[in-house]
Amino acid sequence: MGQEAAWIAVGALMKSLRRTSGMSLREAARQASRSPGQVSSAEKGRDRPGVELITFYEETFGADGVLWSAYTAARVSRPDPPVTKNPARYPIDGDASEFIADISIPDGTLVRPGEKFIKTWRIKNSGTVPWDSRFLSRIGPPVAHGLPRSAGRVSIDYTPPGEFVDISVPMRAHYLAGSSQVLWKMTDEEGYEFFPDRYLQGLVMHIIVRGDPVDDAYVPPA
Repeated sequence: MGQEAAWIAVGALMKSLRRTSGMSLREAARQASRSPGQVSSAEKGRDRPGVELITFYEETFGADGVLWSAYTAARVSRPDPPVTKNPARYPIDGDASEFIADISIPDGTLVRPGEKFIKTWRIKNSGTVPWDSRFLSRIGPPVAHGLPRSAGRVSIDYTPPGEFVDISVPMRAHYLAGSSQVLWKMTDEEGYEFFPDRYLQGLVMHIIVRGDPVDDAYVPPA
């Protein structure tokens, strides 16, 4: 994951943790002794949050180390490589996507450690360009500490303009209790994003892992 994507992932996790707790951005900024603009920029991945702000989110919203893991990964991530592709390749004129609904596993769903589930989103081709040979690709590694497991990408069914499509991803929850999320973007077969200048967070899968491991789950030794 490049640095820009890593910091966007950190910000999205911060926002998810805060919204799940029910705290407004303004109140979070007040308690963290920051301006709402500073907190908003950090949650959008535009500015890099400092240690103090990450500590505040970890302790206030009970991230159980997940946010710290994402923050550490972002700090050591490699710089984004120089753009070598044709800048006119994407986006395509008239291409647009609209999020419709979480068909399964809405944000904040409680799952058990090691539980298998299928996350399904419904989106609409709201543009004038048919979707063919497209994929939903995971932003970041498919396996990581404190993150659910999944394939790196899944195919998207052919979708004409104006039509809806359901995209499903089989996943398995991680074993570390706490809040976790994964970001997904629409790409071509080579991994180039169709909407590099829009939908910065793409589709989001956010779960809360809690309880006893499922019967067939491997429990790491203490």
